[in-house]
This record gives sequence, structure tokens and C-alpha cells, in this order.
Amino acid sequence: MQIFIAAYTLFLVGFALYFLLLYNRKKVENYLWLKYGTYKANQLYVGLEKFTGFVTMMLLPLAVLPFLNDFDTTALGLEFTNVPLTLMWWGILGSLMLIVNLIRAGKPENYALYPQIRSPLWSISLLAYYLFGWALYLLGYEFLFRGVLFFSGIEILPLWLNITINCILYALAHLPKGKLEIIASIPFGVVLCLVSWHTGNFWAAWLIHLTLAVSNSLLAIRANPAMTVNFRKL
Repeated sequence: MQIFIAAYTLFLVGFALYFLLLYNRKKVENYLWLKYGTYKANQLYVGLEKFTGFVTMMLLPLAVLPFLNDFDTTALGLEFTNVPLTLMWWGILGSLMLIVNLIRAGKPENYALYPQIRSPLWSISLLAYYLFGWALYLLGYEFLFRGVLFFSGIEILPLWLNITINCILYALAHLPKGKLEIIASIPFGVVLCLVSWHTGNFWAAWLIHLTLAVSNSLLAIRANPAMTVNFRKL
């Protein structure tokens, strides 16, 4: 019970800090714009947003939870257990994510939003910076949702209730991203919770989510007529 209460407290604190940055986005972007110019400001802000999410959703819980008596990395789904099963689910659902993105990622309504960095010319280093930011951010995201929050409730709540609460919080976390992403997050969240329950860890959820984000970003860049990747430029 101690770890359960701590997990939800850390969720509230972590997201409060993260949303504080989102709430002040214009102020932060304007400061960066005055100092670095439009495109550089956008790149720095997106990187800051991703890193802040990683800190508040992963590093903050990791700094607090080990001090609790019932902290157990295996029980919280933090260890890379059931590797073949984890890789199997990543292969199946990761492939499905690729198919979905091949259908939808190239549409104007998608590439108007993604990638979040709006640079017309992408170098290899900028692409790596953006994708690494996604990897860090989603590592924290899934660590919190499908790791600490989900597994802390496994022995306390019925599975259906644990998944329901997790997905409600997950949908609320998508409020800044609009109605469509809020709706889509619910079935996606259910699937990731079930996969985490089946594998006993959050790593499959992270790999699946990362596949979705990376493929969406790359396909959106490719489809956007205003964006080009220069593979000769580091």
C-alpha cells in the first residue's frame, strides 16, 4: 500500500511540474526565440519538454521510491524479464503501429502537427536529437504509467479497475494534444496495460510506443513538402 500511495503521489507531482512547463510554453519559447531565433528556439524547447518529462516521470520516482520499505524492482515491472515474450509483443504490435502509420502519418492533418520540431531542413544530428528526445521522454512516460502506476496496483486492485484507472489518467495526460489523441489513447492504453501484465514489465510498452512515435515522425517528415532531410549534413 505504501508504494501504491507513493506512486500516485509522484504521478501528481511529476505531471504538475511537467504541465507547468507546458502552461508556460509561450513564455519559454519567446525567451528562446529572442536569444536564438525561430528554428533554434523551437528545437531547444522541444528538447527541453522531452527532457523535463523524463526527469519528472522517471528520475523523480527513482529518487524517491527506493527509500520505501516495499520497493521491489521486479514487482514494479522495472526489470527486463520474460525477454522472448517481451520481444514477441514488440514485434507483433510494433509491426501494427508501422502499418497504421504508413496509412495515416503522411496525411496533411498529421504532418501539420508532427514532428514537433518544425525545421524545414533536417540534418542527421537534428534527426538524432529529436528521436533520442522521444526515446528518453517515452522511457519516463511508460516507466510511470505502465511501470510504477500499473504494477503498484496489481495486488491491490482488480485487473479491470487497475487498467481503467491507468487509462483514465493516461487520457487526461493527453489533454494538451486534442480530442483525437485523447480518444485514441484509451484503447492504446488498454493494450499496453495488458501487454505489461502479460510480460511482467513495462519494457514492451516502451518499445511499442517508441516504434509508434519514431515511425510517425519519420513518415511525417518524408510526407511534408516543406521538410527535407540532408543525409550528407551532420
